[in-house]
Amino acid sequence: MEYSFLEIAQRIVDHRHERKMTQERFIEELNNQGVSIGRNRLSKIENGEGKAFSLDFLLACCKIFNTDIGHLMGEYEQKNRDFAFVCEFTGLSEWAVDAMTFYRNSYAIEQLGKLLQDKEFWEMLSLFESHKNMAPEIMQKNKETVDLMYRVAKDAENKALSERYDQTAIYLDELRYRYNTDKRRCHVILDNIVNRFLPNI
Repeated sequence: MEYSFLEIAQRIVDHRHERKMTQERFIEELNNQGVSIGRNRLSKIENGEGKAFSLDFLLACCKIFNTDIGHLMGEYEQKNRDFAFVCEFTGLSEWAVDAMTFYRNSYAIEQLGKLLQDKEFWEMLSLFESHKNMAPEIMQKNKETVDLMYRVAKDAENKALSERYDQTAIYLDELRYRYNTDKRRCHVILDNIVNRFLPNI
């Protein structure tokens, strides 16, 4: 794998900014890790000058930023290899995996495990996917219907245009019906899940 000094530099700068850390404060943290570095050299590093990098410096950055060296080197986006594997395998974001890790010993994560085994939950996610794909089509068909309505109003004798308007309007109504039916089903599933996981007392 080819490494880019500019990419490494950008990740270091991003992590420093994320922690609202000035260069002076960063230098202090590096010194605490046994890496002595001056302002000029740090500026060269953050500008991507390869000769300014050292292994000791990168390892110190890993400790300060709580990341793997592979992340700083640009091998993967996530802060460590375990996160990278889980995110790639599940499709979850690093934030989601980080949140689950934070709550891993809590009652909430225990309930999340049960939720992921719930068939209705996956049905609801499938409906979400359907909605995501259907909504833009409804918007597009709505525009087409309005446009056709105005054209029919201007040319009332055009039977082909009237038929096209009728077909488009019927199809739009069907789409809206399916959309609203699925939406109501989502509400029912959510209510069922809440009642199962948080029963009335």
